[in-house]
Amino acid sequence: MRQAVQPLAPVEATGPHQAAAEAEPIVEIDALNKVYRTVRHGDVHALHEINLNVRDGEFVAIVGPSGCGKSTLLKILAGLLAFTSGRVTINGAPLKGPSQEVGLVFQQPVLLPWRTILSNVLLPIEFGRNRKRKDYTDRAHDLLKLVGLEGFETRYPEELSGGMQQRAAIVRALIQDPRLLLMDEPFGALDAMTREQMNLEVLRIWQQNRKTVIFVTHSISEAVFLADRVVVMTARPGAIARVLDIDLPRPRRLEMINSEAFGAFASQIRRLLNASEDLS
Repeated sequence: MRQAVQPLAPVEATGPHQAAAEAEPIVEIDALNKVYRTVRHGDVHALHEINLNVRDGEFVAIVGPSGCGKSTLLKILAGLLAFTSGRVTINGAPLKGPSQEVGLVFQQPVLLPWRTILSNVLLPIEFGRNRKRKDYTDRAHDLLKLVGLEGFETRYPEELSGGMQQRAAIVRALIQDPRLLLMDEPFGALDAMTREQMNLEVLRIWQQNRKTVIFVTHSISEAVFLADRVVVMTARPGAIARVLDIDLPRPRRLEMINSEAFGAFASQIRRLLNASEDLS
């Protein structure tokens, strides 16, 4: 097993947007480690000494090589996976398991084919204590309208395109009004044009709801386009090489991708990724 990668030397970056910079942290991660213990391969170190604070209302993207632990980190934050050591607090409370405060959007929509779209997005309510489906129906309709799915409530997943299915999955993650939204490469399976439109869609939803978002992606341009800050991770064991402030104006527009400032941020992240892989 290689030695843990040390953080790279600082690089110049401008500060984050003022509102996010002044907000209190909603996610606090201190010295987080995740080790998988296996009989066949011994200890597999997935995450090494992760330290990260995410502020209320902030949009943070995470990029890194395949297998660096990005999705593992999201599963830990969702309460679906135990960590080996360290400390994680969400909204000031120690993380102990799945919480109504946290919504998760998977890489695939994972909609139940025998349930209508409305029934799919209300599914989390059925697992909650002392919660009645009818109390959330109006919210479900409002959210479906917000993402452009008004009129599709009684349709089934097979009747919707991939992008529309993923919109329904976003509504399902938002149905309980979480403070933190985790998105694990949600648009990776979509074609380029649909992916661009979904990026605009998620920004529109974020700007209206101002949830705190942690977004995992393999796409450097997607990370720069969406985020206030981009967390660059090293190869396994996954450590944070750098947290880069993306000082681009909002609202973000697609033509911004061709700007010099956008290209400079993308190139900087690419250099950080290449440098961290060279150390592996």
